[in-house]
Parts: sequence; structure tokens; C-alpha cells
Amino acid sequence: MDSQKEEVVMTREGGPHSRSGSRIMQAFKRARTSSFAIVLGVFLAVIAGGCNPPSASPPSASPPSASPPNGSPASASPASASPPSGSPASASPTSASPPGNAPVVSGTADPFQTQQKAIDSLALEQSIEFVNSKLGVPQESHPLCSKISSCRQDTSGEPLLNIYRDEHYTVRAVFDANSLKFFAVTMESDQFKPHIRWLYDLGSLGEFTYKEASAADGIEPTAAMIHLGNRSSSYAEIVSVGAPGHYQGLMLGSAPDGFGNLPWDSKGAEALNAKQISSSDQQARLAAASSFRAGSVPNTIGLFLDDGGTISKLLHDPQNAIAILHAGTNL
Repeated sequence: MDSQKEEVVMTREGGPHSRSGSRIMQAFKRARTSSFAIVLGVFLAVIAGGCNPPSASPPSASPPSASPPNGSPASASPASASPPSGSPASASPTSASPPGNAPVVSGTADPFQTQQKAIDSLALEQSIEFVNSKLGVPQESHPLCSKISSCRQDTSGEPLLNIYRDEHYTVRAVFDANSLKFFAVTMESDQFKPHIRWLYDLGSLGEFTYKEASAADGIEPTAAMIHLGNRSSSYAEIVSVGAPGHYQGLMLGSAPDGFGNLPWDSKGAEALNAKQISSSDQQARLAAASSFRAGSVPNTIGLFLDDGGTISKLLHDPQNAIAILHAGTNL
């Protein structure tokens, strides 16, 4: 009986003691479980943070067009790469123009812009001072009547023939009462081909025949003459259309001191020369000039004021035009 009580007591005394230990163990287990969860959470957070830290900027992908060619090493970012020593810094991709918007090169500049600009500035009825300001000081200046026997000189030094020379062209200009009445431009090389407009665009000297100059219907020369000399030859034809031509006559010719390496129909020239010796009729001469005009290229083109005045009357005779084209030469 006493032993049973003692077992009970021990059991009772041990019972509370056992329940207290169980609670402690449970608390310890819970604490251990909680600590483990915390540690595990921190560990997972560190791992996740190492792969993609929240504070890091997302990586910027380069556009496909910026990828280096196959086999080429990847280049450094333009923002961080330094240009080689001595090389200019390249523009950033954001400011550089795309290749499609690059300006197109139109070609080299015309090396004869100055010469053509000077020729383009010429117009009938300009003053000597204006022409000199465009062409420079004339190389020669002569009373026109000293070159043309049929010329009548009204006042001292009038009319006046000025000759302006450039390496690539020659201009012969006739002034009367300080007004430009006639000018003829002669090409001196095959590099610069003067371009002068008349009623229509004739083109550039050296690129059309006499016949091709008659591009418009009814535009034909009214007079023509050829000179075949021992040392040089020349030719001139006149086109006078009056009011329909705004009183601007046209002269096409071959000056003896001009560029000579142009087509010249020798047989046609001889046929015309033979006809003008035997006949003074201009229509017969023009008919005989047909072959020469089709196979020959002028090196001179000129305009004259076709107003019925002194110079106009002189230029209606192609012989006087030839005399002007010979002025300033020893030919």
C-alpha cells in the first residue's frame, strides 16, 4: 500500500514535472523551427538578390543593327569606350544621322563657272563700263572703221571694237555711242564651251553644226560667206528675222584664232567658195552652203541689235562679220 502511494506520488510529482518539460521542449522546437524559417528565408533572399538585385538597373540590349560582324570581337559601349589616341571622337548613336538620310554628293563643281558667268552677263545695249566690269580691261581697242572699209565713222572713236581675251574664250564687242550693238564669243579650247541663248536654246558651242542651229521652223540664214586663205580660213552666216526675233540678229561663224579642232567640211567649203566667186546672189550662195553647213561646226556665236541702225546694216553683210572675226589676228 505504501509502495503504491509512493509510486503515485512520484507519478504525480513527476507528472507535473514531465508536463513542464514537455512545454519547454515544445517551445524550444517552436523557436528552433522559427529560427530555421528565418535563416532559410534570409538565405533564399540572398540567393535571389544575388541573381537579380533589386537596386541594379536592367541590362540594356543592343539593337540588332549594332551587333558586330560574325567573327568580330564585341566592341565596348559607345558611352564608356574612349577613342584611340589622335582619332576624333565619334558622335553618339543618338545624335548620328541614319545612313539613309546622308546627303547625296551631286558631283564636283563646274571649273568654268567664272567664265560662263561672265558670258551670261552680256546683253545688247550695255555700256562699255558695264562690259569692262564683267570681262575686264579689253586687250585691244580699235575704231571699227579701221577694220571695215564700208564703215562710216560719225564721231571720233565711234563705233568702237573692243577685244577681250581669256584663256578659254575671246569676246569681240562693238559699241556705238557707248552702247553694245554686237558681241561675238569664240571658244578657244575644247574644255570650255560657251553657252548663249537666242530665240531658243542653241546649246553649247562645239556641240552643234550650222544646220542643227536652225532648229525652229523657218529659221534659216539670210546670208553666208566663206573665206579660204593661205594661212587661215573663216566663215560667217547671218540670221535676221526682225521683230519675231525681238530685233536680235544671230551670227554663227568660224573665227581663224578660235579652237580649230572641230568638224570642217573641206569639200563643202570649196563648193561654197566657187559659187560665191561666180555669183553674188545670196540665195544661190546659201544653196551652195548646204553641204558645208551640214558637216561643219561653228566655234563662234554672236548677237547684234537688228534695229536698222548703222551696226545692224553692217552685220547684214557676212563679209563685214568675217572682217570683225579677223580683227586682233595676223591672219
